[in-house]
Amino acid sequence: MVSDLPTGVVTLLFTDVEGSTRLLHELGDDYGGTLHEHRRRLRAAFAEHEGVEVDTQGDAFFVAFARASNAVAAAADGQRALADGPIRVRMGLHTGEPRLTEEGYVGLDVHKGARIAAVGHGGQVLLSQTTRALVEANVRDLGVHRLKDLSAPERIYQLEIEGLPSSFPLLKTIEAGMKNLPAPRTSFVGRASELDEIDRLLGDPDCRLLTLVGPGGAGKTRLALVAAARRIERYPHGVHFVPLVSVASPEFLAPAVAESIQFAVDGAHSGFSAQEQLLDYLSERSTLLVLDNFEHLVDGTDLLGEIIERAPNVELLTTSRERLKVQSEWVLDVHGLGLMDNGNGASGALRLFVERATQVEPDFSLDDGQRAGAYRICMMVEGLPLGIELAASWVSVLSCAEIAAEIEQNIDFLATSMRDVPERHRSLRAAFDQSWRLLSGEQQDVLARLSVLRGDFDRAAAAAVAGADLRLLSDLVSKSLVRRSDFGRYELHELLRQYSAEKLAATSPDALAAIRERHARHYLGALDERRGALVGKGLVQARDELRRELDNLRVAAEWAIATWAEDEARGVLAGLNEFFFAHSWFDGAETFERLASVASDTSGRAGQIDCYSPVALAAVAHRTMLGSLLGYEEELDRLALECLPRLRDHQMSRELGTCLLALGTNAMYRDVYPEAAGYLEEAVGTARCAGDRLGEGLSPIQLGFVQLLLGDLGAARASFEAAHTTAERPRCACTWRRMSCSSVSGTPAAPGTR
Repeated sequence: MVSDLPTGVVTLLFTDVEGSTRLLHELGDDYGGTLHEHRRRLRAAFAEHEGVEVDTQGDAFFVAFARASNAVAAAADGQRALADGPIRVRMGLHTGEPRLTEEGYVGLDVHKGARIAAVGHGGQVLLSQTTRALVEANVRDLGVHRLKDLSAPERIYQLEIEGLPSSFPLLKTIEAGMKNLPAPRTSFVGRASELDEIDRLLGDPDCRLLTLVGPGGAGKTRLALVAAARRIERYPHGVHFVPLVSVASPEFLAPAVAESIQFAVDGAHSGFSAQEQLLDYLSERSTLLVLDNFEHLVDGTDLLGEIIERAPNVELLTTSRERLKVQSEWVLDVHGLGLMDNGNGASGALRLFVERATQVEPDFSLDDGQRAGAYRICMMVEGLPLGIELAASWVSVLSCAEIAAEIEQNIDFLATSMRDVPERHRSLRAAFDQSWRLLSGEQQDVLARLSVLRGDFDRAAAAAVAGADLRLLSDLVSKSLVRRSDFGRYELHELLRQYSAEKLAATSPDALAAIRERHARHYLGALDERRGALVGKGLVQARDELRRELDNLRVAAEWAIATWAEDEARGVLAGLNEFFFAHSWFDGAETFERLASVASDTSGRAGQIDCYSPVALAAVAHRTMLGSLLGYEEELDRLALECLPRLRDHQMSRELGTCLLALGTNAMYRDVYPEAAGYLEEAVGTARCAGDRLGEGLSPIQLGFVQLLLGDLGAARASFEAAHTTAERPRCACTWRRMSCSSVSGTPAAPGTR
């Protein structure tokens, strides 16, 4: 009866028969009598020490004691009473203050006592820390353990009973289920979304083989280990870690798995192969196998298929630099840690950097002086954990900004001399070398050629520049060397691109030049095809298409002005000017400053403007025009004035008009309106003669504004009407300026124009 149960501080004793189903088969009809005798003996022991039976279900007891010492004594006597029989019982004791209701005891203490009993073995008595503290008994400390469904770990003790066995297998706790999972040497940072996704995928009955695919140094192994540890409770036979990095070929895969799960293959007497014996053993197990570093064993996937077919309760979690490409495979791509920063260094990448930096330099902090450099480091390595950790190892001797500068100059800077770091992770180069060795010759050639591309690129560029057909591109994606975005574009990790560029440069100067030429022809050809649209009705679409290729356009332009004929190179610069006018004046001014420097260096005439080649002069002229639209800058005004006579000497009409436009705009900013009008009037005529579509539209607009400021409304109206007429002509400039024209001309702007 409930009224007989003790209240307040109570010690709860739980018992359960070990292997009851097996005993039922072994004893047959005698099982019922044996079970009855087991109950009689235990009840006698409990009664002797004032225990009150709370519940009995099948072959299990739940008994309460007012005194912890009585509970321990009852458990010891109960084990002695059963010692000579076939039934072995596991027991667990916990002391607490469970709440007594009409249904009996309820509360966390009840669950804790039951969980403690469940992790023991037949003949073993386990005590919680609270029970141990209340009794004088001979016990063995079994350490701290996590129990199923309980958030806090519990220290567990084993009662040593004189005359009875005291040696038992490991407790069946979560830690025991981890089997041979290696203990982490460093903290695990971030990856919350990836862990949740792994849980979701492995929770799907259809997902028996999940591969974590990513480049070397992405943290696949750590992610797999943490994910496996989180799922231990789901596998009665635990989780096993199978390291494969030292397995030379697929024929040794089955023995490696057998060794990791501690299955002894019988090579002397069994008539079956190691693989057959392993499959037979796994067929009766419920476990998760973590197969780490599978990329060099992809020809051994037949074993994985056999495991899936013949061991229905075994799941496989693999890590690899490339997809296994089998029908049963599910894939989760593992990229770098997140770079989004909420202002407190909370991004996964920054948190990892700070933690590793603090290991090296305990006083390290992400203050204002270090934050920008640390973020730049994380950006440069694209959140790759190996790159972050290698970079952080330098904080004791260099600032974050200095570390970033070193990485930018040389990927070999990212290396460590730590003795306990695997050889393949001692540098980024080592990680890249391993991936390179796994490629065929054809794949190596394509990857090297792809290094010419900057930022992301599309399939057409990969084919035109690197000769990468869809099959080769897909191979490199599956090997985690090329990434495919959600928008169908591709990219290389920047440091891997630098590594691959070294491989390309090592071939021959002629081979490198040929690839650079193909690259320039492809991207500058795309620019040339869209020049009409850039100054016409298709401006927005053309601008957006080219904007995606901006990094490659810049690189292609540098090659063109260094190697192409003068007229062709100047045409490239004119096209870029039209693009930047539609895209970004600021970016354009910066780009042309760089191109002017490249052109002057190439011609061997670096220095004063009067030494510049025509191509360099063209770059300067375009720079001054775009810069003038941003506002007056004395330096740009000076450059434009210096360029003007040189442009006249070379009869460079297009660039002359551009330069005059810049000077007129600058004069307008300086409120020197007559001077501005003079420059702009000449700019209008020059642009018309040169067929400069951008200048034809923009120069009269600027002139009209100046004429308005001079109070000459008639002239201003004529200028705006001229610009309006130009805008109405097919494939001509400044359709987006028509609203400005209509404000004076009185002609309505067409709907949708800017």
